[in-house]
This record gives sequence, C-alpha cells and structure tokens, in this order.
Amino acid sequence: MATKPDRDFLRDTSRPSNHNYLSSNFFRLEIGRAPTVAYFAQQVDIPSIDLAELIQPTTLSTVVNIPGNQYQFRPLSVSFLMDEEMRGWREIYDWITVIANYKSTDNTLTFKDRFSDIQLILTNSSYKGKFQITFRNAYPSTLSSIPLNITSTDNVPLIGTAVFKYTYFEFSTLT
Repeated sequence: MATKPDRDFLRDTSRPSNHNYLSSNFFRLEIGRAPTVAYFAQQVDIPSIDLAELIQPTTLSTVVNIPGNQYQFRPLSVSFLMDEEMRGWREIYDWITVIANYKSTDNTLTFKDRFSDIQLILTNSSYKGKFQITFRNAYPSTLSSIPLNITSTDNVPLIGTAVFKYTYFEFSTLT
C-alpha cells in the first residue's frame, strides 16, 4: 500500500520560487559624493553585522552566552579601477580632507559636506535592479595607497580601495 505524501510536491510553498543564484558581478554602485569611484567599482563587500553578547557565569565552571541588545555594522569596502587622471582616488581624498578640515580654518561644514548615502543595487540575471542596499550617512575613513612600480613588465591597471563607515544600512525591494 503506497503512502500518501503529506504535501503536494508541486505546490510546496517551502521551495523557493526563484532558482537563479546571485552572482558576484550583478551589482551597480551609486555614491553621490564620488561618482567616478562608483563608475569604476570592481568589488564591493557587503559588510557583516555583529550582535553583542552577554556572558553569564555559572557555578558549574561554564559560561552561558546570551544575545545582547547591541549590534555593530562593519565598514563598507569598495575597490575601484583608477583612471589616468586619478579622479576616483582624488574624489575620496578631497572628501576626507574636507571632513578633517585640512585646508581651511572655516569650521562651517554642513551635514551634506561630510556625509553621503551610498546605494548598492543588486541585479538579477537579466541585470535589472532587484534589491537596493542603502548605507546611510556614509563617509570615507580609509583610502588606500597607490603602488607605483617601474620594474613591472605588465600593464596592469591600478586598483584603489576606499573604506566607508556609516550609521546603518537597510534593504529595499525594487520593482
């Protein structure tokens, strides 16, 4: 006697409706303060998020880990190709020096001068926007060095990296 399955396999709602995988090159980047960096972006690392934990000691010489009530977003890292005029690298350099007030004694920077939202658009297999991750109130905290090497025999394009800190990031679905 054959047993009847608990669920109809064809109507199984626990199965994903989309079987396409997210590929590492299915993205676009938008940075209002640094459009050249966004245009030449080669790699973007979606940052991790860490949940703090509380450690509860016990009398049994062990500890019990309990989820805490604080979390921390790790920095956003963006690697980009450098053009001959170094526009992308200079965009980030200028942004950092404005924030740090390196060239001026004027201390009247607006919020817009210091921060910019960054949008990372994840696309589907047809390169149409599917999700957007918005990094709120981002600012550059690190800009990589530029390694020039006269002994190199290959014409290898230079890659710069900018690291951004931000308040938080959020997901939204694009239609």
